[in-house]
Amino acid sequence: MNSLQLLLQLKTRSKYDKNMKPGLELTEKTFSNVFTYSVIIYMFNPYSVMACAMLSSTVFDNILLAATIITTLRGKKTEVFTLFCFTRAFG
Repeated sequence: MNSLQLLLQLKTRSKYDKNMKPGLELTEKTFSNVFTYSVIIYMFNPYSVMACAMLSSTVFDNILLAATIITTLRGKKTEVFTLFCFTRAFG
């Protein structure tokens, strides 16, 4: 695909504006930079990073939820309210 685009550019170069700024034409380096930038943007996408971080915090959410259920069964109202608030803060 890249070589086809470069060949098309070479064939139509005579139709380009003579005052065109240098560096606007496609080169092999252009295609390698696009690939590199695409990988970097994908790896540091905030949605991907936050999704991974949230998956690791579900353990704490489950522990707090279990503690809330246990204290509810024991009938301790103050501790239940506190644990429930912490559970909602994490989840």
